[in-house]
Amino acid sequence: MSTIRALLDQGSQASFVTERTVQSLGLHKQAVEGSITGIGGHNKLTLNSVVEIKIQSRINSSFELVVKAYVLKSITSLLPGGEISYLDWTQVSDMELADPRYNKPDKVDMLLGAEIYSQVLQNGFKRAPDGSTIAQATSLGWILSGTVASASQQTSNITVMHAQLGNDEILKKFWEIDKEPNRIRKQRLTEEEARCEETFMATSTNKGKCAEVMKESLQLGHMRELSKSDEQNEHAVYLPHHAVARNDKDTTKVRVVFDASCKGKNGVALNDDLMIGPRLQPDLRNLLIDWRTHPLLAVRSMLQVAYDDGVKYPLAAERVLKDDYVNDLMTGCDTTKEGMKIYNQMNELIAKAGFTEQKGLSSSSELLEKMIGKKYSFKGKDEAERLPALQETVKKEKIVSFWNWMG
Repeated sequence: MSTIRALLDQGSQASFVTERTVQSLGLHKQAVEGSITGIGGHNKLTLNSVVEIKIQSRINSSFELVVKAYVLKSITSLLPGGEISYLDWTQVSDMELADPRYNKPDKVDMLLGAEIYSQVLQNGFKRAPDGSTIAQATSLGWILSGTVASASQQTSNITVMHAQLGNDEILKKFWEIDKEPNRIRKQRLTEEEARCEETFMATSTNKGKCAEVMKESLQLGHMRELSKSDEQNEHAVYLPHHAVARNDKDTTKVRVVFDASCKGKNGVALNDDLMIGPRLQPDLRNLLIDWRTHPLLAVRSMLQVAYDDGVKYPLAAERVLKDDYVNDLMTGCDTTKEGMKIYNQMNELIAKAGFTEQKGLSSSSELLEKMIGKKYSFKGKDEAERLPALQETVKKEKIVSFWNWMG
């Protein structure tokens, strides 16, 4: 929850909020088309987005309102225009003011229009002895208005702007859009776009699969159909959902994702009404750090075998200690004969640790032929077909080999 400074303006037909406040509060913006005008009807300002924001009284925490506010870069300059003297009015000190720092110039984060003004107004009205200032009781606290003296005698030009949403233009735009025939059907598609549409219509099955998932939830009792009383419940919270398709999955190819953070028309999301329980999962940071304190057992086993049997298999042990990364060995030599020795020693050495060769590749055709004679676990045809192409990129005078010993 954040504290913002708002200006009550009963002459404004709409409420407004600054872009900075929207970003600070992380509010979701909805696109709109409209304009506002000030005195004289000139210098129209375009409106592009609107947000819903829940405001709460600083004085009375039980008072809350959901305000529909249009987003502007700025609303007005600092108010008041300069520092003013505290009111010489003894009753002010006994009032719970909506803004105790009323005499200090500060930015205005939000403007509350006539609709909100009528909802916060309360019985209670006081006038200063000299008649220059009045105080009005509201649900947000007492608000002050009138003429005051400037402490610094600074000359200020004050302009009061009454904002009005351009309803006529929006209504005109609505009828123009409504009158226009279906633009999607009239749209001329390119040949490629037409093929895309045909493919989509012929192959898209997500809707049916999503319906199957929802039907299963009904059968399991995880949800039920709404009754008429549910539809008329003003305090109902809606849980929007959408389908996520993963064709690469072997089990659940289509699943339904629910958005419990989405707010409804009443400004309330399901997460707002749910109690927050204790965290059940361990802290991810500690989990990663704890895991890193233990070496991978397979790698540690290979190192130990190289230490224990290095005398019997010197060529293989040297390469395990220098050329091995996790479970992949990348090494080289000058002759095919030496490559064969390394290959044979490596297979015998990794067998000591209980491992077998899984994949292999070499620039030597003789050594590669011996490798391919084994049953490799390639992940499909493409991976196997890349071996000859990779061979051509290696210099012929050197014997370079690579194999995977764990898989």
